Amino acid sequence: MWSITIKLMSKNVKMLVPAGIAIVVGTAFIAATFLFGNGLNDAMARQLTNQFAQANYAIGVKDQVNNSDAGAHVLKKMPLDRIETIDGVRAIRPDISNQIQASKGKEHYSIQAILSSHSSRMLPVRLVEGRQPDPDAKGEVALPKPVAQRIGVKVGDTVKLDEPSEQFSSSATARLVGLTDDPDKVYEAYGGAGLVSLDVFGVVFSDLGGTDEIPVNTVYLDLGPAKVDAASEQINRVIPQGYDLMSRQEASDVNMKSMSRNGTNVITTFLLTFGILALLVAGLVIANTFQVLVAQRRRTFALLRTIGARKAQLYQSVLMEAFSLGLVSSLLGVGAGIGLMALVFKNQLLDGIGVRAQLVLTWPVLLMPLAFGLVMTLLASMGSARLATKVSPLEALRPLEVTDQRKSSLVRGILGSIMILLGLVLAFLAVSQLKVLQSQGQLADGDGGAQLLLMAVCACALIFLGLIITAVFWMPLLMRGVGALASIVGPSARIASANIQKNHRRIASTGVALLIGVTLVSCLGTGAASAKETLNHALSTRYSVDLIAQSVSANGQDSGISHSQAERIAQVAGVEQTLYAPVAQGELRDIKDKQGNPVRVSLVGVKDAASLQKVMKVGLEGKEIHGDQALFPQQADGLELTTGDRADVDVYQRASQTSQPEPTSEAAPSGDQDQDKGHRPQTADAGVRCSFQVQQVDYSRASVQGSSIFVDRTLFDDGRLTADSHILLARMDPKASDTSLAESLQKVQEITSSSEGIVVSGPVAERMLWEQAINVMLGLLVGLLAVAVLIALIGVANTLSLSVIERTRESATLRAIGMTRGQLRRSLAGEALLIALVTSLVGVLVGTVFGWLGSYMVFSSLGSVAFPIDWGTDVMILLISVAAALLASVLPASRAVRTSPVQALAEA
Repeated sequence: MWSITIKLMSKNVKMLVPAGIAIVVGTAFIAATFLFGNGLNDAMARQLTNQFAQANYAIGVKDQVNNSDAGAHVLKKMPLDRIETIDGVRAIRPDISNQIQASKGKEHYSIQAILSSHSSRMLPVRLVEGRQPDPDAKGEVALPKPVAQRIGVKVGDTVKLDEPSEQFSSSATARLVGLTDDPDKVYEAYGGAGLVSLDVFGVVFSDLGGTDEIPVNTVYLDLGPAKVDAASEQINRVIPQGYDLMSRQEASDVNMKSMSRNGTNVITTFLLTFGILALLVAGLVIANTFQVLVAQRRRTFALLRTIGARKAQLYQSVLMEAFSLGLVSSLLGVGAGIGLMALVFKNQLLDGIGVRAQLVLTWPVLLMPLAFGLVMTLLASMGSARLATKVSPLEALRPLEVTDQRKSSLVRGILGSIMILLGLVLAFLAVSQLKVLQSQGQLADGDGGAQLLLMAVCACALIFLGLIITAVFWMPLLMRGVGALASIVGPSARIASANIQKNHRRIASTGVALLIGVTLVSCLGTGAASAKETLNHALSTRYSVDLIAQSVSANGQDSGISHSQAERIAQVAGVEQTLYAPVAQGELRDIKDKQGNPVRVSLVGVKDAASLQKVMKVGLEGKEIHGDQALFPQQADGLELTTGDRADVDVYQRASQTSQPEPTSEAAPSGDQDQDKGHRPQTADAGVRCSFQVQQVDYSRASVQGSSIFVDRTLFDDGRLTADSHILLARMDPKASDTSLAESLQKVQEITSSSEGIVVSGPVAERMLWEQAINVMLGLLVGLLAVAVLIALIGVANTLSLSVIERTRESATLRAIGMTRGQLRRSLAGEALLIALVTSLVGVLVGTVFGWLGSYMVFSSLGSVAFPIDWGTDVMILLISVAAALLASVLPASRAVRTSPVQALAEA
């Protein structure tokens, strides 16, 4: 029977090619996914090995999941002095590291700062010049050589160090004592790695409470081989509870296990879902192929039955053919996946995401895609194999009829309908319960929102599975209706519409393959569009100013937007109005927030309410900002005040501080004055108390730091208040497009980048940030789903090819009675268009509804949810489907028109 199966395969090899391509694409994706995960693990392992330097042991947390003491100890609780005196301990280095910013003048660069060690053997980087900092010294640092060159410093110079992007960080000054190199590029994603003395961490990260409060999760040790056992016993006695002494290999395995569980395994599993989805779609293509193969071989199978072949032998013959197809195609797919990732790693295409990975071949790379491909091929062919066993010997004498005339199972229709109905009920319950929780304000108190979102996802899954199961009923009806309209075009369209109705099962299977990909892409596109509109509306209602530029420096120096910067920002296209104002920080007296902490506020000096109205999006009619009359926000944590109350503010003032005169108009100042020109010295007490009459206005987030209180600017002009920074508030042009607003924001950020510590915020900035993140995620997901869509389009081409093979006699008859080659081509193109167009329209409709449901479940807590139709994505899906369908019809049509009518009638 094996020899007969091989001959049958060789005779129909062209029919097996599309199914084989589908398997190759799916298995290549799975192999590439495993290789990507292996590359991430390898990069992490090399980084961990590099962090050990020449240490052979480490004190760390072995069971990071079940150990409640994991990571709970700080430096002062780690007995480093006692460990260092134990006989056999040759060197020790606690693993203290964090991102830090090194700067000199206006040049700054972010690097990974690592605590130095007395022994160069313990350092994870190499010194190329100078010496390593003494960990116990005061203010010493060794920078990566490229960083030192960039900021323009050399050994012996002074460098400023602070924590990047932290609002309340303080700065440290350190002397550059050496230059480092990272030969293995382990810290390349961090901008390089430098070494610092311990006191630098204490100053830069003062919000931790000093060096004693710095958390220590790992301590690296260099133990003498001859005294390991005795030293280990003493070390285990003194280390804190929850920590273990581990060898280099044990510590590396523990860290890799933790990272794989928390990172790479999640990524690999996420990507594998798309690979499995691709193979499921490929299964539909395979099932179609074998259904036609069995139908074409019914006479052959009947003849085999007459000469003694058993039903089991026919069943095994089909499965052997499927096994051979799956094996060869899966092996090709594994090879393609390995070759693709080898090129990716060789050309370092993953360096952009901070991963310098290598090609690591493991058994899952080879066996898992092979197993997936074989199992899916065998499962897809079992239905056809079962049909082969139902062929009777008498069918050898009957005319060959390859069209599947079997009636669809009523049970299938009932089961699918029940699933759709159950899904609709579940979705209704999820939405209703969400509204109840929102009205009761309980969403933020627990996991109710997550559970309801899961319920909605299950509802969508049930509805979609029901649609797939019942596709054999509703999809042909839709195609018949659309085909009836298309028949008006001409005879080619009428023939295409009639041909599609001949095999409901195959058309439904082909349509479902494309429906899966289109629905998911449309759902993601709709969800992304809804997220953008909903977040844009939420941000607009939460910010009363379009754009805010303000310093968050806490170093006690007069910093912020300079005069010249404010003037340049006012000239940026898309910026309609600006307000440049002095700011002083303070806190409300005798008023605490819900946590019992002082309520921090920003006092912003403005000329009057009219000048503020030009940049504010709330009405200020009837409000006065003069003398002790000030504007307070209505909604702010701790501001339990009402209009007419008196509020005392303790203003933080610094002695010998300078204040910038601002322009008399509400816009940016004219002239080209720098920040440190035009100042007049002021001397103030360490603190000033001011009393204001409260006028409440419903505005929010008009400052980067604390709640904004708008006061009379003359308080700053006459010296009663001293500005510790300046703020710029701007109204953007409402007629500007998103593209122009993004360009305006970029120009504002470029203008402010020369000043340290300035943050550009507001709904425009946050919206661009959100949209960028959403677009990146959408692009990634659509790119992954493109694999499934590609396989589905291969299925369309496969269906047309099978249709051409089945209808050889019919096509020849049509040619014989006068149908031209062009008309025959158009009829096949019409079939492809009907399949792709109807399926894509249904997929877009279903995906849009699913996207709306998901968006409501996720974003309803933010306020009003937008339910847009993502016309751009939907039109793109339809155009791609139509173009691909036309392309898929080219080869089958060429095959159909190449055969002469006489030859086709003789062969049929």
